[in-house]
Amino acid sequence: MSSNVDAIWAEMQQEWRASSKKTAQPDPHNPTVPLFAKKRDKKPRRPKEMSLWLSGGTAAKGSSGRVLYDAFATKGEIENCAGDNRDDAKPRNADGDMSNDSRKSFSSVPAMVDWLHTAVPLVLVAAEHREGTEQAQPADLDEQLNDRLLSRFRASTAPDLADAALEFLLRPLVRLCLSPETSARDTSRLAACRVLANLLSSCGDAHLVTTVPYLVPYLVTRLNCGDLDGVAGVPEKMRPLPEQKPQQMARADGREVCEEVRKEIARLVMCLLGRVSGKPTVLVQSIDEIVSLVRGLVLDDFGKIKLIGCEACEVLCDAHAPLLLHFGESMARSASSCLTHNHMQVLPLFPR
Repeated sequence: MSSNVDAIWAEMQQEWRASSKKTAQPDPHNPTVPLFAKKRDKKPRRPKEMSLWLSGGTAAKGSSGRVLYDAFATKGEIENCAGDNRDDAKPRNADGDMSNDSRKSFSSVPAMVDWLHTAVPLVLVAAEHREGTEQAQPADLDEQLNDRLLSRFRASTAPDLADAALEFLLRPLVRLCLSPETSARDTSRLAACRVLANLLSSCGDAHLVTTVPYLVPYLVTRLNCGDLDGVAGVPEKMRPLPEQKPQQMARADGREVCEEVRKEIARLVMCLLGRVSGKPTVLVQSIDEIVSLVRGLVLDDFGKIKLIGCEACEVLCDAHAPLLLHFGESMARSASSCLTHNHMQVLPLFPR
């Protein structure tokens, strides 16, 4: 009986060894324990900033803005998004600036990204919401915004470079010039508004549709035009009559105090209106906020801002006449305040 059991056990061991050789190599020191193949190491990840832009940036695959990105992206922008990874950056000096031969334009997107990290580090860290980042070296921040960024990014920047620059500079510039918590100098906020306007005027339509929903709420907050009539949360029966509604902006916490900076923000709104004109798909996303922005400019207590507000009202009404039924009454009531303003320079340009 015992011999039969031993024979069966030996046969089972032979079958098990034969089957294990097919799946794994046996350990030479212990033939009963199989060796399994080691797991392959993962490939190192690409740098975050490059993967953001080269994969479509804020409209990368899988994001909510991808449909609009695909609808507005041109053939040239798609080729630029796939762009080459050649790092042919030019030599730089001690301040991080490129040599005089390449100050006019960047040779490629990677070269521009490298320049941003070396030349304007204080601007880039402004988006990280660190305490003391802005007030630590206000003179250096002012120099990086005025002497470097503003001199490199003009309104005629190439679309692919403007798209890539927006990926890195949108949040820092918005925080510097539009956030109520900003403590940057007036000159720094002016430069940030101008750089942002230049990038918006040069970027492609695909990046514009993803930038507008992020930028417009900050503009509304900084100009304090979210609830111009003061009727938010008030029942309809208790709301004042149209002729009793305010005819001038009130000073409030969070509103930009400097009139020159508010004037530059007004020009930024004009640049935004110029880009969304003729694009109802982009405008409808933020139609209420954009109408509030134009009304806020018209109701401003500074005459030159009122003038820009009248021009913005004319642009909005001419480009989107079918939507006048929805915002025409409130826009006309706000624009009528210019008729009683002391600055007569507003009257000749009042839109008809």
